[in-house]
Amino acid sequence: MIFKKAHKEALRATACGECGNIGLSVENPEALWEAYTQKKNS
Repeated sequence: MIFKKAHKEALRATACGECGNIGLSVENPEALWEAYTQKKNS
């Protein structure tokens, strides 16, 4: 498991109307990285 505590960030989904492909991205990836590195260093 990557995270032991919950961490919330906004998630953005983009969908292609032609093929139906869906892409997901986090709006603030730096905050997720910070939460990960704090967990890893503790």
